[in-house]
Amino acid sequence: MGIELGAVTSGNPEAIQHLCRLAQLPENAFSKTTVHKISTMRYSVRGEEFDTFTFDRGLIRVCPECIREQHSRSADIWSVIHHLHWQITQIRSCTKHDVRLVGLGEPKHGFGRLDATAAIKAYGVDTAIVGEHALADDFDIYLTNRTYNPENRYWCDKFSIPALWRCSEALGISLTYGVSQTRTSGLTDAELRAATLRGFRLLKAGKEATTSALASFAATTTAGCGHRSKPRYGEILRLLNKTSDYQEHLEIMRDFMRAYIVDRYPLDDDVLLFGKPIGKRRLHSMISAQRSLGMSQKLLKDLLVARGLGERDGNGKFRLVTLLTVEVVEDLLAEKLRYVGNEEAFGLLCVFRGHPASDSESIRPPIPILSGH
Repeated sequence: MGIELGAVTSGNPEAIQHLCRLAQLPENAFSKTTVHKISTMRYSVRGEEFDTFTFDRGLIRVCPECIREQHSRSADIWSVIHHLHWQITQIRSCTKHDVRLVGLGEPKHGFGRLDATAAIKAYGVDTAIVGEHALADDFDIYLTNRTYNPENRYWCDKFSIPALWRCSEALGISLTYGVSQTRTSGLTDAELRAATLRGFRLLKAGKEATTSALASFAATTTAGCGHRSKPRYGEILRLLNKTSDYQEHLEIMRDFMRAYIVDRYPLDDDVLLFGKPIGKRRLHSMISAQRSLGMSQKLLKDLLVARGLGERDGNGKFRLVTLLTVEVVEDLLAEKLRYVGNEEAFGLLCVFRGHPASDSESIRPPIPILSGH
């Protein structure tokens, strides 16, 4: 009949059209079900991109209750429809029956692995295929609905499915288990799924919810604004820092995290972050602010406390209470320069014409030298 099975299973348009003509079907009859092979590890179905980790091409997966229900309406095995979403690896349960999807046999090679009807017939519909009760979770429901009714309501809709899964899992691992935990170091399948759900719910809720969760996490893992120059977010940063050939699908999350980090951490001008320069710094550390102002660290802390930008606890330990922005430091510098001709103020600022005075030489002013806002 001249059908090239390899071309058909790879989604070759000419081969699909030839098949439609032989079957006397419209040329677009399979437009919503054809799996187009983009490369060795990438596929496209219904406009969605998948990879070998998110779309199973080696094992037929089914919902036992769905196929039993379909078969009860007709004895013909061809009446049992193999649904596209069953092959999405991250969908674990049927949203209609709350039953765990099952794989028919072992992963196979060759064209036989793609024949769902033959696999269902071989294992039998009535007794051989049994699935355990398992409630469909939020990720099951979202991915199932997205397969057939894609929308653009949520931030997570902008992610490819492979990117959404990876980012959800990595974000959830970081927030749940901390900066040292990786996906490959001892987490069970149930723990990985719970972490994925946590990350997914945040990405679905949007940028504001994700930002809030990251900020709350950072507050428990860093020593205060401005004191740590390198953010620590564990698995999510490890994922985004990967540079393998197929990582462009992570750019949405990279752009978000790049903006988040640049707005909250003191990074030097044009430092590379996820492969791109950040441009001009937006925040200072205490050390970079001290160098920019040319004053001792003790006096800088005094001035920040006087301005309400820092505080000391009962033991005299200093802590920044806000971000030390470039604008704040420039404002401090501008006001300091207005006192350059005033020797008394110059002395109070503890600035020598070559270098800042040491903490032991500094004099804490009885009142703020620089006006507040």
